Amino acid sequence: IYCDMEDEANPRLIAAKARLAPDILASPVGVSFYDMGRLVGEALDRALYRTRASLREGFEKVKQLPATVGHTRTHMTLGHHDRAVLKGPFLVLREYRGGKSVPLGG
Repeated sequence: IYCDMEDEANPRLIAAKARLAPDILASPVGVSFYDMGRLVGEALDRALYRTRASLREGFEKVKQLPATVGHTRTHMTLGHHDRAVLKGPFLVLREYRGGKSVPLGG
């Protein structure tokens, strides 16, 4: 049994795998970087100006952005005193069965 961050049942992961290049998907952090890019883009969109203070406010305005990593209910958000981006069930328990990695209990 081990922890992973990819759940094949997450529809956002399925959509990202159809869009992203194979070399990005081959990296163990490729999908996480994709999520971070989405979060930065949303923060830039919400920032009034392109200053550090305004960008911080933009990040704090991003709420409940669905994540590509983790289970379907995983989302991303930041706040003034909240610096952990991922919320919800972002760790996926997996096990090896028949030489293949499958979700625990799946």
